[in-house]
Amino acid sequence: MIALRIEFVAGQFHANPWNSASNKDETEWPPAPWRLLRAIVAGWHEHGAEEPETLLRVLDALAQCPVFDLPRVSSGHTRHCVAHGELRKSEPKGSLMLDSFIALEPEREHRAHAYAIWPTVTLTADERRVLEACCAAIRNFGSRESSCAVAAVNEVPQADGRFRVDLATRDSSEGPSVRRLAPMAAYRGEALLRALDESKGALHHRRRSTPLGACWVEYRMPLDFGWVAEQALQRDIRRAVVPPVVMRFAVDRVDGDGRLPSITNAVIVAEKVRQAVLKRHSDMNGTPASKRLAGKQHDGSERRQGHDHPFFLPRALANRGVIDAVDIWMPAGCTQDEFRALLGISRIWDPDILQGAFAITHRGRALPEASREWQTATPVILDRFPKRRGPGGSVVVDAPEEQLRRALAMRRL
Repeated sequence: MIALRIEFVAGQFHANPWNSASNKDETEWPPAPWRLLRAIVAGWHEHGAEEPETLLRVLDALAQCPVFDLPRVSSGHTRHCVAHGELRKSEPKGSLMLDSFIALEPEREHRAHAYAIWPTVTLTADERRVLEACCAAIRNFGSRESSCAVAAVNEVPQADGRFRVDLATRDSSEGPSVRRLAPMAAYRGEALLRALDESKGALHHRRRSTPLGACWVEYRMPLDFGWVAEQALQRDIRRAVVPPVVMRFAVDRVDGDGRLPSITNAVIVAEKVRQAVLKRHSDMNGTPASKRLAGKQHDGSERRQGHDHPFFLPRALANRGVIDAVDIWMPAGCTQDEFRALLGISRIWDPDILQGAFAITHRGRALPEASREWQTATPVILDRFPKRRGPGGSVVVDAPEEQLRRALAMRRL
């Protein structure tokens, strides 16, 4: 067995997944196998690029996807406004930068360790020496803020509160999966070294999104990975006692210019109502909002199975092109706490789209309309891209009509 111990000096890991924008609020945890090998190659160059033949044997041995032993973590981010030196409406012009990171072992400021383990790999003395020299030259892992110290070890200590993360093909648990970049089995030796050495600038110049010799693999994460203790203990096991219900809320302007939001802003208004419901439920109970109201599974993924989450449907009942009502549909019912949170929202507010506060007045239960024909007032966002298959593209897969029928069958529309 051989393992790499990665010690994050500041207790934080900053890195975006491959092909993910820096402002997308995503962090590559666990680190991709491709990132591990690139760090080793960078350390080899820093050390002087000696014994290339031995390095090739090391890369070939570590090209198989490792198992990760990871500490408890939580996620966070900071926001920075970077000035450009220009003026916009007599004020400095700037860009909002989002820096997402993983905080390892939040109760400890220093010495947060992560391990990448290759259980079946054994290195010779020369290969081990070259690997140790490469690791000693690594100063950061991910972005420059991820200051670290990397060392090759033969043992991984056992400790409580840590997680083993393996490939989804080798782990049959029910946790969520994350996609990471890894070396292809066909790329070894000098071909692998050249692929790892290629910079992102060279990739963009050649108009490629992923390096040659790289492929995507999936790692299986634990169900409660990344949760704080209060979230891990909370389980949405309460039985729904309120039957399926549709509640209608009247929307009324209480300040500003007196105009209601346009129906073209239906998605934004629906999201603002959802945020108000989640905040109301959280304030009532002193805990994070229930997973059903948030539309999430226990692992944080989308609540697709059963679609028992609430549907927020802005309406233009007077046909004036403005939102004058919002329907909230609970297709599988809800608990008493969730029902009280839905009834307790009083206003929504957004400074850009709504330009002020809007009062929401509950009018009572609304009966769903029954019809064989309907016309949507807002765009229908398809779940999948339509594709052509077969000889000459004669077969259309996931056509809009097919996706609409599937959505209707699941009572999503």
